[in-house]
Amino acid sequence: MVLDKMVRKSQVHWLLALLFFLLPFAAQAESVQILILRDNNEMRDRHCCRGFRNHLKSLGVDAVFEDVLLKDTDPEQQLRRRLENFTPELVFAQGERANRLASRLLADVPTIVSLVANAAALNGEPNATGVVLEYPPAKQFEAIRKLLPKVRKLGVIYSAENRERVEQARAAANLLGLELVGKLVNDIRDLPNSLGTVLDQVDVLWGLSDQLVLIEETTRAVLLASFRSNVPLIGMSPSWTKAGALLAWDWDYSDLGRQCAILAEKVLSGIPPSRLSPEPPRKLVYSLNLKTVQHMKLVLPDSVSSNAIAVFQ
Repeated sequence: MVLDKMVRKSQVHWLLALLFFLLPFAAQAESVQILILRDNNEMRDRHCCRGFRNHLKSLGVDAVFEDVLLKDTDPEQQLRRRLENFTPELVFAQGERANRLASRLLADVPTIVSLVANAAALNGEPNATGVVLEYPPAKQFEAIRKLLPKVRKLGVIYSAENRERVEQARAAANLLGLELVGKLVNDIRDLPNSLGTVLDQVDVLWGLSDQLVLIEETTRAVLLASFRSNVPLIGMSPSWTKAGALLAWDWDYSDLGRQCAILAEKVLSGIPPSRLSPEPPRKLVYSLNLKTVQHMKLVLPDSVSSNAIAVFQ
């Protein structure tokens, strides 16, 4: 009798030990395989990636990651080799090139896209969604009104590609008690005269991404016109602030990663990406140029400087 009890007790201990040994393998088998595809390894990319991974973990997603930093030479072949031993259930694509490569080689795999300019970069792919680096005009105007309380008229120079967007922006401005004065430019040679016409009528020049009007070659001309007319420019990225724009929108890259993780968790829970529209960043942040503030003798609330994510002086 005693022997039987000892045998049974030994068997229980053996089974518990076996279960304890097998448990990590069972957990690993249930882990989700996620491919992280990155264009660059800059600080912003690393912050976004870290925010994504850490927040997924906090959401209870057990994942195994394959991190692929794309090379400049033959990135397609590089990815094909990595996929020989890894079958992703979800892709986190950081950047335009990573997004294009994922849509071409992994079209059947749900993809969360980040660090792309706007929703057009997703090309309407039904198996992709994400967070794009574009704030809606209404959100921008709301922030401008808080940062620069005296502003009533905003100016914008644009080409035909942005005709519809400017009309939508004008409606958004009107709802906030602001006026958007726009000038359509069909030929780059008309830019100086168009800038002069608009700058004579407005309190602030609103920078709108445009393949004809606001490009690297026209940056200097736009900034000079802004300085000469004493009308501050709201730029589109920190590089514009550094070059002389009063302020420009920026991004909290860690939070972008966390926001993407929330979308990823929804997809992994069974919601198709097609039912999740691409989102703008949930946090609007900006950089500020104090030299421009001094040059234009602007009086800003103290909070404008203290709340800036970066200050150039």
